[in-house]
Amino acid sequence: MTHKLLAIGEVMAEIRQDQAAGFAVGFAGDTYNTAVYFARAHGAAADAVSYLTAVGTDPLSQAFRRAATDEGIDLSHAQTDPARNIGVYAVGNRRAGRTAAFRIGARLRPHAKCSLRRAWK
Repeated sequence: MTHKLLAIGEVMAEIRQDQAAGFAVGFAGDTYNTAVYFARAHGAAADAVSYLTAVGTDPLSQAFRRAATDEGIDLSHAQTDPARNIGVYAVGNRRAGRTAAFRIGARLRPHAKCSLRRAWK
């Protein structure tokens, strides 16, 4: 049986504490995490997982594109808005668990009507 997923949403850069390096940067968000785990579970077939999102042209957006591609996620439906950046948030580890320290950046939303029609084919 073939499984396919089109995930739609926002991805954010996550700055987290790292004992070895001090800080590390990753990417997260409910829909992005779902796309990553789906790709991992289903062997990251070339057309199994697509992600519809909007990102900027900043270095973090470019790093996200590389990370998603490395996970086997198709970004052909991802839009670029050169006037905006992806959101950034930092998390810390405390005894009570992980806590979000702050969030910077406006949400980038894809132009849903035209993008969905194209992505769904």
